[in-house]
Amino acid sequence: MNRSLRRRLGSAAIYLPIVLALVWLHPIAYAGLLALGSILGGWELAGLLGAMGWRAPRFLPAIAPLVLGAALWGWLGPVRIPLTAAIWLVGLAWLFFPRKPRWPGSGLGAWAIHLLGALYLGLLLACLGGLEGRPDPGAASGGAAALKALFALAVVFACDTGAYAVGSLFGRHRLWPAVSPKKTWEGLTGGLMASVVTAGLLAGPFVPGLGLLRGAFLGLAAGVAAQLGDLVESRLKREADVKDAGGIIPGHGGILDRLDSLIFAAPIFALGLKLLLR
Repeated sequence: MNRSLRRRLGSAAIYLPIVLALVWLHPIAYAGLLALGSILGGWELAGLLGAMGWRAPRFLPAIAPLVLGAALWGWLGPVRIPLTAAIWLVGLAWLFFPRKPRWPGSGLGAWAIHLLGALYLGLLLACLGGLEGRPDPGAASGGAAALKALFALAVVFACDTGAYAVGSLFGRHRLWPAVSPKKTWEGLTGGLMASVVTAGLLAGPFVPGLGLLRGAFLGLAAGVAAQLGDLVESRLKREADVKDAGGIIPGHGGILDRLDSLIFAAPIFALGLKLLLR
């Protein structure tokens, strides 16, 4: 086992139980966890955007949790769904933007880009929080809502782990060198297989009524989205000329390096569970 993998496993052994406990403990605790992720991720994203040339005061980590809270508590009303879909599509389109845009700077455009980043983090993370329903101070711990959130976390974690393990051991064919020089088709396949199997096996006990086949289908869709999210962040880091978004998690990098897949897959879980559990 190489040193990098040992550090990754060591960090996972420390942080993963804390995350799982907060998800299970209470919806408010879970919402607080997501808010913390949006703040720390927002700080890292602001740094990446600044390194790319879009310099603006770091209001992004303050705005992202406000957007998250507004979405979770239903304050955005009917505009939330189309706005979330639009932000998700903008994130996807970012993969195909020309490299090194010619219009960065510190003017109004930079402010707009940072605001877009805040919406990206806040709205997409709120989809994951929405699996537990609106945070309710009087709610009990655990229950069906928490199990849905844990289901989503498990599927994305399996996808990330499968992609990393298979890519490290068997990766030979580069997936998209211009965006991420280390990612391979073998890793992509390993991640998708892991997400499909995990979702299929956990669908019954974690999401009653979903079933093995529909769970596996949702796992496939979420696995694709998770790896697209990883590529979106890889493109950001490549343009910013950095290896990791941060260094807060030894062996993993920054918060964004852990949330990238989850952020992009969150709307797929929210939409998929709503459609498949009708």
